[in-house]
Amino acid sequence: MAIAGAGLPPGVLNLVHGSGREVGRELVESSIPRKVSFTGETDTGKWIMERAARSLKRLSLELGGSSPVIVCEDAEIDEAAKACAQRAFSNMGQICISVNRIYVHNSVAEEFASELVRRTERLRIGDGLNPEVDLGPIFSQAQREKTEAHIADAKKKGARVLFGGRRPEGEEFRRGFFFLPTVLDRMDHSMRMMREETFGPVAPMMNFDSDEEAVRLANDSRYGLAAYVFTADMTRALWYAERLEAGSVGINTTNVIVPRAPFGGWKESGIGRERSPTALREYMEEKHIRIGLKEDGF
Repeated sequence: MAIAGAGLPPGVLNLVHGSGREVGRELVESSIPRKVSFTGETDTGKWIMERAARSLKRLSLELGGSSPVIVCEDAEIDEAAKACAQRAFSNMGQICISVNRIYVHNSVAEEFASELVRRTERLRIGDGLNPEVDLGPIFSQAQREKTEAHIADAKKKGARVLFGGRRPEGEEFRRGFFFLPTVLDRMDHSMRMMREETFGPVAPMMNFDSDEEAVRLANDSRYGLAAYVFTADMTRALWYAERLEAGSVGINTTNVIVPRAPFGGWKESGIGRERSPTALREYMEEKHIRIGLKEDGF
């Protein structure tokens, strides 16, 4: 009704219900659709790209991510910790541009970790329909188990849990896939959490000594959806923005999705763009028309 009320002609937008295995496969493999837009996991996106190639369909794929945050020594620590807590834990970390890896300069690592833990401790977990609750459950048992497996792997390889790392206790958490927001430090790139997309409420931290090292660590990923930098030096900020391999870079913010700006990933985070006039062109075809006109005397 809302679409009709907005004036969209009948038949322009159609909603088809069904599983991805059946309806999704048919939409991708059918010769009727000329364009497929998909938001989801990278391996599924690769499957779609393979099938769509058989009929040369155009694609927009917004896929997985492992967004890094770089906290420089001149950053406003309170603001950086606030932004990291919000983006790492909102929707229980189940957001494509969620903070997945935090790189903190050695000189401010202890201060930042203390502030991040302080903010994490204040988050209230429970029924997501309760307006006094900050965080609800993870969406599935399998996803909670994946989060637990990533944490166990990190601990086994030397990481330290500063907060959380377990399921909350109490009768009110018996039903639902609840998990405490988790802060870890002493991370390194041998750990699954720093290589894969956890898609859970975790904030893993690793220290760095130089800007060059921070860029190398941030780019050491098959993903490139979003990246964030916190610094008071705009010259340094632009230096980072030019070198980070991500479709969107936030400077002193973790909110990079706005309607007027194109959004999409590099590397295995996808192809094409959403939002903005750039995204509209993804659904259009270019046509060249040349008309030969006879002039007087010919």
